[in-house]
Amino acid sequence: GRGGGGGAGGPSREEVRAFLKSTLAALRRGSPLSHAVTWEMLRRSAAAHMLLPQCLEMEFAMAAHFVHGHADFLEGVRALLVDKDNAPVWRYGRVGEVPAAAVQRVFEPL
Repeated sequence: GRGGGGGAGGPSREEVRAFLKSTLAALRRGSPLSHAVTWEMLRRSAAAHMLLPQCLEMEFAMAAHFVHGHADFLEGVRALLVDKDNAPVWRYGRVGEVPAAAVQRVFEPL
């Protein structure tokens, strides 16, 4: 492989490090509530062996809750597109601070 990387044609160690570094930076900028909701979405879809139509239905309901203020979506839009200050003020500082009830609210029926 290239540069002592991951085998024939695979990414080099430096490419993997750069990818991981940029991914971690993106996660640090993101909403802890959204991270917790995403983890729960993945857990639910895997546990229920959901098919694509079921996943899309769940995501539609989640999106509706997001735009109606049950998550940090509106704050992210404000920071990025409206005020363009790129300084969102998330509801929670860390994923560990997100109450289970806040995550569950996003999964309630419409």
